[in-house]
Amino acid sequence: MPSGRARRVNELATAPILPVWLVAPMAGVTMLVLAAHVASLRSTPMPHSRKRIRTANGVLMMFATPMLAFVFGAATPSEADEFVIGWTIVSVMLSMILMLAVLDMLNTARLHRAELRRIRREALKGDALAGLSDAARARLRAVGAYDGGDDA
Repeated sequence: MPSGRARRVNELATAPILPVWLVAPMAGVTMLVLAAHVASLRSTPMPHSRKRIRTANGVLMMFATPMLAFVFGAATPSEADEFVIGWTIVSVMLSMILMLAVLDMLNTARLHRAELRRIRREALKGDALAGLSDAARARLRAVGAYDGGDDA
Protein backbone atom coordinates (compact mmCIF):
# COMPACT_ATOMS: atom_id res chain seq x y z
CA MET A 1 0.00 0.00 0.00
CA PRO A 2 1.46 3.41 -1.00
CA SER A 3 2.36 5.90 1.70
CA GLY A 4 0.35 9.11 2.28
CA ARG A 5 2.84 11.23 0.33
CA ALA A 6 2.87 8.85 -2.65
CA ARG A 7 -0.92 8.79 -2.67
CA ARG A 8 -1.08 12.63 -2.71
CA VAL A 9 1.42 12.81 -5.57
CA ASN A 10 -0.61 10.23 -7.51
CA GLU A 11 -3.80 12.24 -6.91
CA LEU A 12 -2.09 15.39 -8.21
CA ALA A 13 -1.01 13.58 -11.37
CA THR A 14 -4.53 12.43 -12.16
CA ALA A 15 -6.36 15.67 -11.36
CA PRO A 16 -6.44 18.82 -13.48
CA ILE A 17 -4.83 21.99 -12.11
CA LEU A 18 -8.18 23.65 -11.33
CA PRO A 19 -11.72 22.24 -11.19
CA VAL A 20 -13.83 22.53 -14.32
CA TRP A 21 -16.67 24.19 -12.40
CA LEU A 22 -14.32 27.12 -11.73
CA VAL A 23 -12.56 27.31 -15.10
CA ALA A 24 -15.51 26.93 -17.49
CA PRO A 25 -17.60 29.91 -16.26
CA MET A 26 -14.52 32.15 -16.19
CA ALA A 27 -13.65 31.12 -19.74
CA GLY A 28 -17.24 31.72 -20.86
CA VAL A 29 -17.33 35.24 -19.41
CA THR A 30 -13.92 35.98 -20.93
CA MET A 31 -15.11 34.81 -24.34
CA LEU A 32 -18.18 37.08 -24.14
CA VAL A 33 -16.07 40.08 -23.15
CA LEU A 34 -13.58 39.39 -25.96
CA ALA A 35 -16.37 38.95 -28.51
CA ALA A 36 -17.94 42.26 -27.43
CA HIS A 37 -14.53 43.95 -27.65
CA VAL A 38 -13.84 42.64 -31.16
CA ALA A 39 -17.36 43.58 -32.30
CA SER A 40 -17.01 47.09 -30.85
CA LEU A 41 -13.76 47.65 -32.77
CA ARG A 42 -15.72 47.73 -36.04
CA SER A 43 -17.54 50.94 -35.11
CA THR A 44 -14.75 52.62 -33.14
CA PRO A 45 -13.07 55.51 -34.95
CA MET A 46 -9.36 54.72 -35.09
CA PRO A 47 -6.68 54.25 -37.76
CA HIS A 48 -7.16 51.12 -39.86
CA SER A 49 -3.73 49.74 -38.98
CA ARG A 50 -4.53 49.91 -35.26
CA LYS A 51 -7.97 48.40 -35.84
CA ARG A 52 -6.51 45.45 -37.79
CA ILE A 53 -3.88 44.70 -35.15
CA ARG A 54 -6.36 44.89 -32.27
CA THR A 55 -8.94 42.78 -34.10
CA ALA A 56 -6.32 40.12 -34.85
CA ASN A 57 -5.22 40.15 -31.22
CA GLY A 58 -8.80 39.88 -29.97
CA VAL A 59 -9.59 36.95 -32.26
CA LEU A 60 -6.36 35.21 -31.21
CA MET A 61 -7.33 35.70 -27.56
CA MET A 62 -10.73 34.17 -28.36
CA PHE A 63 -8.95 31.06 -29.65
CA ALA A 64 -6.52 30.98 -26.72
CA THR A 65 -9.22 31.23 -24.02
CA PRO A 66 -10.83 27.80 -24.52
CA MET A 67 -7.40 26.23 -24.94
CA LEU A 68 -6.28 27.80 -21.67
CA ALA A 69 -9.49 26.56 -20.01
CA PHE A 70 -8.76 23.06 -21.31
CA VAL A 71 -5.21 22.92 -19.95
CA PHE A 72 -6.27 24.30 -16.55
CA GLY A 73 -9.54 22.42 -16.16
CA ALA A 74 -9.30 19.17 -18.11
CA ALA A 75 -5.73 18.19 -19.00
CA THR A 76 -3.94 16.13 -16.40
CA PRO A 77 -0.25 15.32 -15.99
CA SER A 78 -1.11 11.62 -16.08
CA GLU A 79 -2.10 12.09 -19.75
CA ALA A 80 1.32 13.44 -20.68
CA ASP A 81 0.73 13.88 -24.43
CA GLU A 82 -2.42 15.98 -23.96
CA PHE A 83 -0.86 17.95 -21.14
CA VAL A 84 2.39 18.82 -22.94
CA ILE A 85 0.77 19.55 -26.32
CA GLY A 86 -1.91 21.68 -24.63
CA TRP A 87 0.61 23.76 -22.71
CA THR A 88 2.80 24.10 -25.79
CA ILE A 89 -0.13 25.45 -27.82
CA VAL A 90 -1.05 27.86 -25.00
CA SER A 91 2.57 29.06 -24.76
CA VAL A 92 2.75 29.68 -28.51
CA MET A 93 -0.61 31.50 -28.53
CA LEU A 94 0.37 33.69 -25.58
CA SER A 95 3.66 34.52 -27.32
CA MET A 96 1.75 35.51 -30.45
CA ILE A 97 -0.62 37.68 -28.38
CA LEU A 98 2.35 39.38 -26.75
CA MET A 99 4.01 39.96 -30.13
CA LEU A 100 0.82 41.56 -31.48
CA ALA A 101 0.70 43.79 -28.40
CA VAL A 102 4.28 44.91 -29.09
CA LEU A 103 3.36 45.49 -32.74
CA ASP A 104 0.41 47.61 -31.58
CA MET A 105 2.74 49.61 -29.36
CA LEU A 106 5.19 50.22 -32.22
CA ASN A 107 2.35 51.15 -34.56
CA THR A 108 1.01 53.62 -31.99
CA ALA A 109 4.47 55.21 -31.73
CA ARG A 110 4.61 55.45 -35.55
CA LEU A 111 1.18 57.09 -35.68
CA HIS A 112 2.20 59.49 -32.91
CA ARG A 113 5.34 60.58 -34.78
CA ALA A 114 3.34 61.13 -37.97
CA GLU A 115 0.78 63.22 -36.09
CA LEU A 116 3.52 65.32 -34.49
CA ARG A 117 5.06 65.98 -37.91
CA ARG A 118 1.66 67.03 -39.26
CA ILE A 119 1.06 69.38 -36.31
CA ARG A 120 4.52 70.93 -36.69
CA ARG A 121 3.95 71.50 -40.40
CA GLU A 122 0.60 73.18 -39.75
CA ALA A 123 2.03 75.31 -36.95
CA LEU A 124 4.93 76.49 -39.10
CA LYS A 125 2.79 77.64 -42.02
CA GLY A 126 1.65 81.23 -42.48
CA ASP A 127 2.33 83.82 -39.75
CA ALA A 128 4.37 81.46 -37.60
CA LEU A 129 7.16 81.57 -40.21
CA ALA A 130 7.39 85.37 -40.26
CA GLY A 131 9.68 85.57 -37.25
CA LEU A 132 11.99 82.70 -38.20
CA SER A 133 15.52 83.40 -39.34
CA ASP A 134 17.05 81.62 -42.31
CA ALA A 135 19.18 79.59 -39.89
CA ALA A 136 16.07 78.44 -37.98
CA ARG A 137 14.38 77.43 -41.23
CA ALA A 138 17.50 75.49 -42.23
CA ARG A 139 17.45 73.59 -38.91
CA LEU A 140 13.76 72.77 -39.36
CA ARG A 141 14.43 71.53 -42.90
CA ALA A 142 17.25 69.33 -41.57
CA VAL A 143 14.91 67.50 -39.18
CA GLY A 144 12.11 67.27 -41.76
CA ALA A 145 9.70 69.54 -39.88
CA TYR A 146 9.67 72.31 -42.53
CA ASP A 147 9.34 71.93 -46.26
CA GLY A 148 9.71 75.61 -47.24
CA GLY A 149 6.09 75.87 -48.31
CA ASP A 150 4.84 79.44 -47.86
CA ASP A 151 7.97 81.57 -47.74
CA ALA A 152 9.70 80.67 -51.01
